[in-house]
Amino acid sequence: RSSDLQIYRNSGGWYRVTQGITDVGNGSTANFVAPFILDPNQPDTMLAGGASLWRTFNVKVGGFPIQNPTWTAIKLPTGQLISAIAVAPGNSRVIWIGDNNGGVYATANGTATSPVWTRNLGTPTLPSNRMCQSIAIDPHNAIQAYVTFGGFSSGNIWRTPDGGATWTDLSGSLPQVPVFSIVINPHDSSYLYLGTGVGVFASSDGGATWSPSNDGPANVEVDELFWVGDTLVAATHGRGMFAIQPIVWVDFNYNGTPQSGSYAAPFHTLAQGVNAVPSGGDIFIKTAGS
Repeated sequence: RSSDLQIYRNSGGWYRVTQGITDVGNGSTANFVAPFILDPNQPDTMLAGGASLWRTFNVKVGGFPIQNPTWTAIKLPTGQLISAIAVAPGNSRVIWIGDNNGGVYATANGTATSPVWTRNLGTPTLPSNRMCQSIAIDPHNAIQAYVTFGGFSSGNIWRTPDGGATWTDLSGSLPQVPVFSIVINPHDSSYLYLGTGVGVFASSDGGATWSPSNDGPANVEVDELFWVGDTLVAATHGRGMFAIQPIVWVDFNYNGTPQSGSYAAPFHTLAQGVNAVPSGGDIFIKTAGS
């Protein structure tokens, strides 16, 4: 994340890539911790949130000395600063954003010059007066999304199966603390992971139930979760970063190298998987077509 949308890139030297975004460097037009993401489908496309939602299709243009990307505002201000952004894996047209007051908006034509945005009030109504902390879109179903909220209260994680028309509160037995981050396992959407004010919590059934206590490395605020391949990385508030591969894959028909237990390079034998799986982790057996 950035400080007041001052985003820097290293290409033979550090330089700021957000010249042209008028929201930059002003606490009234961008959060101190302002969201920006690369489109998972188009790595030259970046979205950045301040008072407006900004997009560039050429964030990697040039090198050092600098050539500036071209930025365009694709969602105008609503009076609340943008706090979360998500793009659907496999479909760049589907974009969701959240704001400081709990507003959640989505578009199905996000690659257009002027996308059409809908506020997802839904049934029941999502929490208000709480910052939308993160949004995750199911990599296998672009109309299913999850949103999380701040605040020391219940109702800080919600799911919609229909693009925002209806919502289900998934907070269940979770502690009443902010949920700063949510990620979905890229290969099995029933596995969810939350970064909260007191650690990491996991679900293997799409949020119907959660681990009874912190599954993370320490009882500490986890501000961000993200995937590096099949490795889940947790960025904490002041305690560093930790990584784990929560699911180990085995394919009895795989004879390639290397064999790391990842989805792309599974182990060949169950014994390898048993030896490698972390405490509390799972072993998945790949079958033909999986």
